[in-house]
Amino acid sequence: MSTVLPREEAVETIFSKILASPEASGRLSGVFYDHIDDDHRLTDNDRDHFLQVLFHAYQNGDISALLLELCGRSMFDLLREAYLIPKKFHGKAGENPVLLTDAAGELLPGEKVSAREYAKFKETYEHHECAPRSALYLADGYDLVRTYTEGLNITEEKDNRKRGVLALYALPDTCKLHIVKMENWRHGDPYWLPVKPSPNLPNDQSIRLYPSLCFFEGTNISVGRGTYYPFQILGAPDARYGDFTFTPTSLPGFDTKPLHKDKECYGTDLREYPFTGGLTLKFLLDFYNKAGNDQAFFFTRPQWFDLLAGTKELRFQIVRGLKEDEIRASWQPALNKYKKIRKKYLLYPDYR
Repeated sequence: MSTVLPREEAVETIFSKILASPEASGRLSGVFYDHIDDDHRLTDNDRDHFLQVLFHAYQNGDISALLLELCGRSMFDLLREAYLIPKKFHGKAGENPVLLTDAAGELLPGEKVSAREYAKFKETYEHHECAPRSALYLADGYDLVRTYTEGLNITEEKDNRKRGVLALYALPDTCKLHIVKMENWRHGDPYWLPVKPSPNLPNDQSIRLYPSLCFFEGTNISVGRGTYYPFQILGAPDARYGDFTFTPTSLPGFDTKPLHKDKECYGTDLREYPFTGGLTLKFLLDFYNKAGNDQAFFFTRPQWFDLLAGTKELRFQIVRGLKEDEIRASWQPALNKYKKIRKKYLLYPDYR
């Protein structure tokens, strides 16, 4: 559903948190009535305009549109106040808060501050013991109130200005790191781990194959957990998947409750497969195609598969029958953007 304000998309998440908190639930009704009472309400004297706004909100199923007319606050604004979410320092209408002095406590040119207000601030400034790397400012803060124009567009205005002392603190340096670069190495050079990164990644072959085989954890295909060759063999209790056989069992130190425990599995042995690394979808697509009429039951844990892939799009592409080169081509635009960002942070020469 499209909403009047982009950030309204966060409403459902915050609403669930408020409903789980009796204290926040009580604050929400209080916040609403505070903004709708006679002292705060922006009364619309144009009845036709009010009806237009009401009908516009009804057509779009957007309660925030109606709330803006009634109390000058969107649903997100009301929930934010009820759940005590901090307001951003910088809003669309300009700086918020507006600094009236500099770090030395001197008035900035053009700012209107009475002699009494400034004298009071200077007294606070001179006697306040600031923490290291902090500063005091005289500042104005305000709320943003949204209203409808005649053309049902939304305008934002500053409201409820408050003047006070603003203390800004810099986060301390918790640790200063010094990077010692290696010599004679570049990205892509082979490296052998001296220890197993996981009980189920017992050797270099399993490590090389892991990026390509981890997706099977969201399917009905065993990756060899419960054997001494995890992430090097693939299979399921169905002869259609291959001639190689293995039987997962409870193995302390590896996996005590593996998929297809104590069942003979048929599949593929990749222990001697000549694979140099990287990522391939060859094995995943091969087993999905072999599933034949049972493809609907292939993704037994679709949510876990999507987490491993980072998106549900890969699963949808496989179901639609896309080939590996077509799937990889869809990744390219995002990969190109990532490579540009990555290049700024490289410590070593890039891949040959």
